[in-house]
Amino acid sequence: MKKKLIKIVVSALLLCALLTFFVGNYFVNYALLRDAKGGTREVEDEWVVTDHNQQVVQQNKQKQKEASEKFLEETKAESVEISSDDHLKLKGHLAKNDGDTLILIAHGYQTSEKESLPLAKAFYDMGYSTLTIDMRAHGNSEGKFIGMGYFEKYDILNWINFINEHLPNQKIFLHGTSMGGGSVLLAGTLDLPSNVKGIIDDCGYSSAYEMFQLELKKRFNLPSFPVLDMANIMAQIRANYNLKDTDVLKNIDKIKSPVLIIHGDKDNYVPVEMAQRLYDKLPGEKDLLIVEEADHADSKYLDPETYYEKIQEFIIKYSK
Repeated sequence: MKKKLIKIVVSALLLCALLTFFVGNYFVNYALLRDAKGGTREVEDEWVVTDHNQQVVQQNKQKQKEASEKFLEETKAESVEISSDDHLKLKGHLAKNDGDTLILIAHGYQTSEKESLPLAKAFYDMGYSTLTIDMRAHGNSEGKFIGMGYFEKYDILNWINFINEHLPNQKIFLHGTSMGGGSVLLAGTLDLPSNVKGIIDDCGYSSAYEMFQLELKKRFNLPSFPVLDMANIMAQIRANYNLKDTDVLKNIDKIKSPVLIIHGDKDNYVPVEMAQRLYDKLPGEKDLLIVEEADHADSKYLDPETYYEKIQEFIIKYSK
């Protein structure tokens, strides 16, 4: 009887191990690999953005992208490169402007530096220098696995140190969109140099782990337990980090810099409730802009005037 029980337990453990290996690997490959399928998303929208607003977004997006196509060339932006703590080559472009303020711009999940150029042009036209970067495992930067902000926060700190070495006496503001927003907030939990004056989070998440819980339900109609737990085990083995360590709220008391949070109230990817929770728990100086009728990462396209005016006010206030 005892031997039979042992066989049953061993068989159950082996089955769990096999399921963890195959299920966990599938979702790591789906979500965390460079150019994985996680960037392709078709789900039933919780919110419906009106046809008029969708048209406004598309028109402004096209205008802003066309206006920024030659931004790097026209500003004679310098190609720059750093090494990450785990020895990856990370690349970007530094566009120097007159004045003493620089905006470091972090893009979103499975996009690239190219998506940051409309923002960079707008900030450059305001008189600020800009640093646009390819996050690890994106664009021209090296890396096999996306860190969802865990590794990226250290990469951002290294970019800040690069700025201070090559363009000293700058007042630095961090701007991040979506995963970039989560990354700059997580960077804010580190011991940043005193010349980092503020953080601008555009539709960033409060926790990538919570995002994966939501996406498992929306995309696959699967429960987070045990599926996400299996994926997290494989993420720790293969990508060398715990998805739960992307939780901004858990470490939010460590953020010392002023923070501006921007979010669309019709965001069908990162729920606007995340923005409100972040804002409510931020310990220091903070501001919040909720853009009505804006979907994920569309605030700057639906209402660019309000978007950039709010950011300009924030920068001016905390540059002093």
